[in-house]
Amino acid sequence: MRKAKNHIPAKVFGPGRVLRDEIEARGMTQDNLAVAIDRSRQFVNGLVNGTRPLTFEVAILLEAALDIDAAIWLRMEQYYRRQEEAGEIRKLQSAVRRRIASAPTMAKISRPRKPAGNKPPPRKVRRPQLVREAKTGRYVAKARKSSKPVAASSLAASRKRAKKRK
Repeated sequence: MRKAKNHIPAKVFGPGRVLRDEIEARGMTQDNLAVAIDRSRQFVNGLVNGTRPLTFEVAILLEAALDIDAAIWLRMEQYYRRQEEAGEIRKLQSAVRRRIASAPTMAKISRPRKPAGNKPPPRKVRRPQLVREAKTGRYVAKARKSSKPVAASSLAASRKRAKKRK
């Protein structure tokens, strides 16, 4: 059977739990280990309880004191911290999902409507359309909906507007 290189077990125990079991199996106390690695009892207690991270230096000291390879200690610490981070991420994701589920949707949001005032809505002004006459070839301004010619004054006004836009 082939093992996956990046296999992470479903439940990872921290190196502190293994360290506690190892201390008990050897008939030692945390005080004895603290003296052996030249650290305080509180330091060793923090390692055992998982409140203090196991660093490379500590792994080397544990290897010397307990004859367990430092790479094993570091790998246990790495897997343990990775699982802790994954648990924190899952907690954040579930909190966000709960917030999204309880948030009002766009259909639920009622937007206040503007009160109807006395002012009528602005009317759209239709500009005259320039149409080329077939007989003369000149352009004549005509109203958009009807084919009636438009007064010359509105033609001049539309030309002025066109010049201003340029």
